[in-house]
Amino acid sequence: DPEMEAAALKIQSVHRGKLARRSLQEVAEPAPNMAIDPEMEAAALKIQSMQRGKIARRRMQERVEANSVPEDAPMDFDPEMEAAALKIQSVHRGKLARRSLQDSAAANSVPEDAPMDCDPEMEAAAL
Repeated sequence: DPEMEAAALKIQSVHRGKLARRSLQEVAEPAPNMAIDPEMEAAALKIQSMQRGKIARRRMQERVEANSVPEDAPMDFDPEMEAAALKIQSVHRGKLARRSLQDSAAANSVPEDAPMDCDPEMEAAAL
């Protein structure tokens, strides 16, 4: 009878699910008599951390290798593009140099409204 087979299959499925959940719960929960050793936990944490770092470095290396240009790849140097890049770099370096000079001049200048700290003896000698 197909209905009986379907019912039996449903009962078996429910029972297997119940057993699987119970088994998973037993694995997830430590036994009450098992004390967690802080030293062992710290060691496990260190091992996990080192492994995650190793995996991250490997993935980064794979990305670098995937994005790098092979040494034997032909390089197309366009003299016009090279000259344009050189000009842009030159303009930028000049701008940075002028800004640096302006900043250092501003730092070394004395404001006009700043009081002059003079030594009275020097002032008398100047007169």
